[in-house]
Amino acid sequence: ILIFQLIFSLTSQHPFLDKYAVNRSCTVSYVQLEGRLEDYHNRLQRMNHSLELNPTFLHYKYSGPINLLKKQEAGQLCQEILQYHKKLDVLIFDPLYFMFPGSLSDDSVVREVLGNLRLIQDYLGCAMIIVHHTHKPKLDISGMLIDEGDSASFGSIFLHAWPDHVMLLNMNKKTGLRSLTCDTQRSGEILPSLSLRLVQPDPLYFEPTEAPTGSALKPVEILDFLKKNGPSTYGEILSGMNLAKSTFFYSIKPLIIQKLVKKDTSFRPMKYTMVSSQSNVQ
Repeated sequence: ILIFQLIFSLTSQHPFLDKYAVNRSCTVSYVQLEGRLEDYHNRLQRMNHSLELNPTFLHYKYSGPINLLKKQEAGQLCQEILQYHKKLDVLIFDPLYFMFPGSLSDDSVVREVLGNLRLIQDYLGCAMIIVHHTHKPKLDISGMLIDEGDSASFGSIFLHAWPDHVMLLNMNKKTGLRSLTCDTQRSGEILPSLSLRLVQPDPLYFEPTEAPTGSALKPVEILDFLKKNGPSTYGEILSGMNLAKSTFFYSIKPLIIQKLVKKDTSFRPMKYTMVSSQSNVQ
């Protein structure tokens, strides 16, 4: 779900988690190697009720396991992507363990796969995101959970050593909240620890548990703006109301969920329209 939300933000230039700016719309290729196709479409539909996806920037490949031990298969994948995107910004593989046969703990196999991934990345000139899982939790002699951080990734040590950044998403089963951390940050600090709440089932998205700085804006003020100015892009609303992006997206979301504001995706960029009275909005 978090990867889907990232794809929405990258393609539409919507701030990721309503917090991190996306400076331009990015071309994305998402290679889904597990799960069901109907689940993919279902999640996209539910997420689209609160976020925006620009499908022209997305190449989606639903596939069975692939073998990136073979340079020929890696080359075929590159050619397929370039038929859709002349220039690719982000390539996402989901998940790692369906990308090659054999054991994830076999260092020699893992090194060869990582080498081919580097060749793919160099050839396409893109950033690369790989979805992976942790091993089973470890306990100390007293039965307490050992916090391994992002070193808990399953398999060969090279899987943890290869990427520039390793982001770890954990769930607290007692609170239902997720923590997103990034202990391994080889090009500067890009992400502090974040606490996330999963909003579901419809709409479907993650949101930070803490409101953005300066988010005292009341949703009714956005309704007043739309009533006065009519359908508006978020850029027009930001400029007209002198808002930060994070404040706007934090404030507009409850209006969309309550169906007091709708998104008109027939426009590029998308426009927001008031569709109901503001009598129940604070």
